[in-house]
Amino acid sequence: MSDRQGSSIPWGSLIAIAAFVGSTLLVPQAFDVLRPAEKERPKPVAGADLDIDARLWEDPFGAMRRSETERQAACEHPPLPSGCKPEELRKRRDPAIVRKLLDKLVDQAQAQGGGTAPKPLLLAVTVPGAPFVGAEEARRRTRYAVLSGLQAGGYIPYNAERMGLLSFDLAGREALQVPFETLLPSGDADRAPPDLLANLQMAHRRPRVVVLWIDETALPIPKIGALAEVLGTLAPDGPAHAADVAVIGPSSSDGLQLVLRELHEVADTCKGRRAQQPCPGMTPAAWAGFRLLAAGRLVNASATASKVYLDSVDKGSIRGTLTTLLNQIDGEHKADVDWRRTVATDDKMVAQMVVSCAAGCRRRRAGACCWWPSATRSTPRRWSSSSRCG
Repeated sequence: MSDRQGSSIPWGSLIAIAAFVGSTLLVPQAFDVLRPAEKERPKPVAGADLDIDARLWEDPFGAMRRSETERQAACEHPPLPSGCKPEELRKRRDPAIVRKLLDKLVDQAQAQGGGTAPKPLLLAVTVPGAPFVGAEEARRRTRYAVLSGLQAGGYIPYNAERMGLLSFDLAGREALQVPFETLLPSGDADRAPPDLLANLQMAHRRPRVVVLWIDETALPIPKIGALAEVLGTLAPDGPAHAADVAVIGPSSSDGLQLVLRELHEVADTCKGRRAQQPCPGMTPAAWAGFRLLAAGRLVNASATASKVYLDSVDKGSIRGTLTTLLNQIDGEHKADVDWRRTVATDDKMVAQMVVSCAAGCRRRRAGACCWWPSATRSTPRRWSSSSRCG
């Protein structure tokens, strides 16, 4: 009896105490940071043309907003850095910086080889600037695709970690902020695929490519007029004495519909005007921009609506409608506008789905039914074995 009393141990209490100690002392602990704390972000390099920190994979508008927030915070406490005064900010973001660069390169191209040397390219990319879900990712992917295509064509960023910012004072409207970046020809340009260079309008090495990131949401109405004014501000002398122009956009079918409607409205105001004169109410910069659009290359990579669903398209094609409207605004008869679409339209995609579904129906088991998509209905139609599937 004494042995049983001496060997009794409160195992339950010991287990409870051990569990409590383990839960308090053996919890996961964060690793101690042995590296010294990072210093304050280095100040931007003094320069008027590139003042936004932006890696190649970043959203251009997100980088612009972050840079603007940091600039405003730095300007609240002395000593004030450069760019806090309004006159300094206007000087750093003056479009004349890019215009002088393009004019210099155009003069050099015209002086070489009797004017046959390639001129710089001004590439405007319109992307949605709205803060909707997925919009930032769409801008990031668009920028990655554009820069990857240019790199495949033999052009590399002038500065892979910085972008510039231009401020356009459009006539009677709020200033439009446009991020931009420049690219130079690399040593790999000679090894680029010839068909790719032809599609990029770069069969010959250009001295510079300037990419403008245009916020479709921030463009004032009429948006096509504001875009033309931006291009005309950078190249006010017209197509013959300016950089070559290419535009990638708009970013949706609704945007393409809006552009066509606005072009109709602008063309109506140009009826009856004198030749070689801007349309009534149009600034010289906007008129120069419309002339650049008529002579440039227009690429659409996002709008999938076919001409059947675009009520602003004439009986011909989208290219024919753009040619008619831009030539009417320009005031001179020119060749067809160089407009091309790099994405399939909705009707072609539906046709491919029908063909694929029909092939699957022919391989069905005996007595089974098929589901056949309809281009005119929102739901598929059911076809029995005695119908088209047979």
